This record gives sequence, structure tokens and C-alpha cells, in this order.
Amino acid sequence: MVMSKLSVSSVVLKIPKLWFTPFYKSLKKQTGECISFLRGVVEHHKATFDSNDIRDIIDVHLQDNDDECGTEEKLPRSLIWRGIFDLFAAGTDTTSNAILWGILLLTQYPNVQEKAQQEIDDLIGRERPPSLPDRLRLPYVAATLMEIQRFRPVGCFVPPRAASVDTELRGYTILKGTPVWVNLYAVLHSPKHWKDPEEFIPERFLSADGKRTETPEAFIPFGLGSRICIGEQLARMELFLFMTNLLQRFTFKIPKEDPKPNLAGELGITLSPGRFRICAVNR
Repeated sequence: MVMSKLSVSSVVLKIPKLWFTPFYKSLKKQTGECISFLRGVVEHHKATFDSNDIRDIIDVHLQDNDDECGTEEKLPRSLIWRGIFDLFAAGTDTTSNAILWGILLLTQYPNVQEKAQQEIDDLIGRERPPSLPDRLRLPYVAATLMEIQRFRPVGCFVPPRAASVDTELRGYTILKGTPVWVNLYAVLHSPKHWKDPEEFIPERFLSADGKRTETPEAFIPFGLGSRICIGEQLARMELFLFMTNLLQRFTFKIPKEDPKPNLAGELGITLSPGRFRICAVNR
């Protein structure tokens, strides 16, 4: 809930009085509760820290701070909660929404779902769960996941960057320090780069013989350049493992009595699908 609303909080930086409106007061309260919870988790880790038993990333940060080798402090103890908050905002919400989009879109394109399942059955079977090394053996599944990310990218915008120098771009002057946003959704749906961009076509990512995936230059769901999403490889692995394991075991359908779901999505920090119900049918 909080993550879906955080994208509108940037407006308050320009109009601080908005914090006193009911919506922003509620958002501030919910965000404060999240922060209090995370700070409590960090304090518990501090109280129970054991350098011989590193339990998770919080302990790693605490160990970095206690390192006697003189290494540079990577994250002050007072800000460890912020690092965990960012992990939730940038990692948990994005991956879960990508999986939700995958399930929803496959219900709307049952022929794609069936073809992906057939490839899994032919190359892996149903006796063992798919694993990461199978990714190269499942080109159609991989292409389907790429099309899910193109068709409904969970990150529609690259987080704002500040221009480091005064810049002229296509007749516009961008002054040093100006926040710059990159519209990834527009790139991934541009007819200049994609044929029939509003159609869901996994084959656009396959070679002519269908035996391998190909990555067009305009496929940048994680951004581009030195500031590309640091979690790209982890996100790709997670999406592959979750979706292939689900497709191996279930066929997804929208209940017959339900209306056709809205595929426009709801924009917050991420682009998430609206509420929908799913029938997961055992295969």
C-alpha cells in the first residue's frame, strides 16, 4: 500500500503544505510506521549481533561498521534502516508485480501460456522443478518473460538524475542540477523501435529459427548505462524461477464469471496490475 503511493510524495517537496491534507497525512503516517518497524528490526539485530553468526544483510552492515581493518564505512548504522527500506521499495515490490503481470497477461494470451508450458514439458518434464541452468534451454519461455517486461514494465521511469552540467538537447536547455526523468514505458512502446508495440508477441525476442533469444537495443526495462538497475540480474533470475515453476504446475485462468481485467495498471513507484482473481488449475 505504502509503496504504491510513494511516487506522489515528490510533489510535497515543491508544495510542503500538502502534508496537511488527508491523503498526505495518511501517507506520512503509514510511511512512519514502516520506518519504525524497520528501525526496530535493526535495533534487535544490534542487540543480538554475533560476528560468528552473520544472519542476513543487516548483520553484514553491522559487521562492516565493526571491522577493525580500517575499511571505509559503507553505510552508517543510523541509516541501515534506510538501506532496508530501499531494498523493499526497489526489490520486493518490483519482482512481485512483475510476477503478477506475468500471471495476468498469460490468462489473456492462453496460446502463449500453452506454448510456454509445452516447452517446459518437452525439455524439463514435470518430475523435477526448473532451475536456473535451464534458462538457455527454454528460449520461448525466456522470450515470453522479456515480452512481459516490455509490455508492462514495472518501472515506468528511471529514478530522477540531476544534470551534471548545462546541456543542450534537441533545442532544449537543461540547466545544471535539473532533475531528469527517463520514460522507459515510452521507449518500450515506441513504434520507432517495436512493430505493433501494443500487441503481446513473445516471438519478437526470438531468432528466426526460434532456438535462442535476441535482445533489441530498445529493450531497457532496467535502464541503461552506468546507472542501470543494480538488481537486474537478480530480478531476471527470480522472475525466471518463479514463472517457470508456476507454469510447470498450474494453468492460470480468470474465473468465467469475472469481467475482463483492466490491463492499464496502476502507477505508483511501480506499475502494478489492478485487483483481479485467478484460478490456478493443477496440470
